[in-house]
Amino acid sequence: MRAVLAIDTSTDACTVGLATEQGVVEAHRVLPRAHNRHLLAMLDEVLAGAPLSSIEGFVCGLGPGSFTGLRIAASVVQGLAWSLERPVLGMCSLEAQARAWLAENPSYEGYILATTDAQIGQCYYRLWLHNKGQLQSLSDPLMAVPEQLCLPGLDPCYGLVILGSGCRYQSAIEDSWCRINPQSAVRERYPEQRPRGAVMAQWALAHADWQHAGSAHDVIPCYVQQDVGWKTLAEQPTP
Repeated sequence: MRAVLAIDTSTDACTVGLATEQGVVEAHRVLPRAHNRHLLAMLDEVLAGAPLSSIEGFVCGLGPGSFTGLRIAASVVQGLAWSLERPVLGMCSLEAQARAWLAENPSYEGYILATTDAQIGQCYYRLWLHNKGQLQSLSDPLMAVPEQLCLPGLDPCYGLVILGSGCRYQSAIEDSWCRINPQSAVRERYPEQRPRGAVMAQWALAHADWQHAGSAHDVIPCYVQQDVGWKTLAEQPTP
């Protein structure tokens, strides 16, 4: 694999990354509810005149996250991969968020709670352990009210960092964590962290097993909501 394009639109950030043997290019913008108006222009930006046919594989952020946003990334990746007959690697957007933070903090050892605000009094979240350069998943992508996160009891020698827009529920999330892991300290919070297309593409270029990648047909967004009370745009918080 010599050229990989990654797209994630699961959050308020729209991110596109292109990784090749020559380096990485990224277009990344916070565009609440405007991904569909800017994504194709951002794709042109990272390609910088290179033909679409030069892309040998795609990475699609599958969520969880914005219901509409997930479908935007999935539909664009499906259309491109289908027309070019290229493989597609689906990536959990919370994993993409964790890997983006680790790209700037590679020496960190401990737990990572990646979150996204679901804007209905709940958040999406997934827990990881980063140890000796390896990112190990400790939970599936989940959704809950912040006071009731389903978290395991863990080794108290590691601390926790919290990433993403779910940090708006900081106090409740920390209460959930400390109730189950009272000896494990919450070290830092990074509310601005989002998935980064450059990191997704670069990781996939270097580490993905493309022989087991799927096709355009296999791109299925990760919806974890069940029996939630949707809010209208007017009822949602102002970005």
